[in-house]
Amino acid sequence: MAYVFIFMIWFASSSAISQNYCWSYKCKDSEMGWDTLTCVYSSIFQSTYFLNPCSYPFYCPLTQASQQNITCIEKQADQYESYPGEPCNQATDCAYGNCVTNKCVGSLRSESCSSHADCDVSLRCYKNRCTSLIKAGETGCTSDYDCYPNSGCNIIGFTGTCIEYFSLPSGSYISSCSRSKQAGFNYLCSSGVCLMGSFFTSIGTCIDAPVSKQINPQICSADSDCAGSTSSYQFTSTCTCGMNPYGTSYCQPFYGDTPYLSYFALLKDFMNSSALENCNTLRRFNENCWKLANESESLISAKFLAENYPLLQNNDDCTEIIYFKDYYGIEENAVKLPLSIIVFVIII
Repeated sequence: MAYVFIFMIWFASSSAISQNYCWSYKCKDSEMGWDTLTCVYSSIFQSTYFLNPCSYPFYCPLTQASQQNITCIEKQADQYESYPGEPCNQATDCAYGNCVTNKCVGSLRSESCSSHADCDVSLRCYKNRCTSLIKAGETGCTSDYDCYPNSGCNIIGFTGTCIEYFSLPSGSYISSCSRSKQAGFNYLCSSGVCLMGSFFTSIGTCIDAPVSKQINPQICSADSDCAGSTSSYQFTSTCTCGMNPYGTSYCQPFYGDTPYLSYFALLKDFMNSSALENCNTLRRFNENCWKLANESESLISAKFLAENYPLLQNNDDCTEIIYFKDYYGIEENAVKLPLSIIVFVIII
């Protein structure tokens, strides 16, 4: 399942100044006269996107251009850019490797390669040859992608060691802590959360995950409304415009809040299973890889909720269908287009 949502975060951030000024998202009223094939109508005067779901086999081609009308178009066949281990119908579907019995196959062990992407599943590219991944506890890695898919690379001094994800307790040193508004993030930390030592280095320390001071979902008007803490630190999250009929903003949850705790628990179990062994090493965090496993649907849904929590609060029916149908489990052909409209579109 493919989620169409990223551009909405761009919409929200572009409309916020010191406090959020958010547009509303709502189904169009029945008396509105615009044509049936307009799926998003932008009303600048009302600061509202009026929505009219497309009917199968048409869909709403969402783009990053805000405050513009969008028209339904006919759905095209799925396009693949698959890595080794992922599905294909023909050779051009494989970004890397060759299509063999509907699966992309990369270079095998000891065959030549120029990057990890060239190698088949459970292999890495080392000195221009595909070779085995490094097991947890063993040294020799320079990045996560050198390690087994349940492990990442922690470089202390000049030595890289493969460490199981979500295994390092608070207080452990890590070689890479990403910058983030609500503390940093690293998959090696048991909490998923780290704190950078300074702005001049990526080295950090695993810490407990911050928790919101208010109960989610929390309505906000500015980032300062979104406070969280651990026993030792205070943090501020992001106040994000939602996609609801009221123009309401919500705080992004902290890593210690229920949405992220649920996602991390599922991700840890998934990584400790054999599911990722069917993927190219570069794709371990990619949903196209996750979808190869039957048990991935709940993981993908939990990830989407945690990362897009404000956008999913108080959606009306049209928002669910146009923007989040995969998350809400709405089938492609849930809304049927009258035959007269189909004929009209074809003729025009």
